[in-house]
Amino acid sequence: MAGKKGLVVAGSGWHEGVIGIVAGKLTERFWKSTLCVTVDGDRAKGSGRAIPEYDLYRALADVPQRTGVFEKFGGHEAAAGFSLATADLNRLQKSYGYAVERNWFEDVELDPHRITDAPLDLGELSFSLVDDLAKLEPFGNGNPEPVFFVAGVTVEAAQTMGKENQHLKVWVKNEQGFTYPVLAFGKGEQRPAWQTGTLHHLLVTVGDHQWKGERTIQLRMVDGR
Repeated sequence: MAGKKGLVVAGSGWHEGVIGIVAGKLTERFWKSTLCVTVDGDRAKGSGRAIPEYDLYRALADVPQRTGVFEKFGGHEAAAGFSLATADLNRLQKSYGYAVERNWFEDVELDPHRITDAPLDLGELSFSLVDDLAKLEPFGNGNPEPVFFVAGVTVEAAQTMGKENQHLKVWVKNEQGFTYPVLAFGKGEQRPAWQTGTLHHLLVTVGDHQWKGERTIQLRMVDGR
């Protein structure tokens, strides 16, 4: 806990790709700008999410000025990331609580809004991430499935699926060369927009698929432009 308007949670072994999502969900649930920290031995990394109209970066910038606990930190008004020594976690909790109160604005909304989920680089995909996301289940009302933003991927190939060609499967590649198929159920009519070599941004969910003893990572398109 870090005060009436801020929250800090920490644990060992949490996947770095999940802590931003967890921070976002806790922000939604408790309506407090939240820092989620994963601990690995004597080092720790964290991710923060803010309620709308609150400047999280400004609050975090106040922390190292007073305590010097961050080794690195960066971000913007709505989200931020940082690293620090595990030994400094208690100092972070105290200083962050003070910083949130100090940088609070009276016109910040106090009614819950939907918080956007985390960005995702295709190079970060792993079965470890899939397994950590599964721990957030079951998804449904009050606990929506995390949706990731994948920016700037290029279409390698695309094809329709299903008896009536009602579904779409697109293979996309990022700048580093990581390639994954993305399933878009009910979007077969959009096939002409996904020409080889075209650049797109995606909203996807992340899961897995089992077939004949082989496990693969499965991305499902929520939207794409």
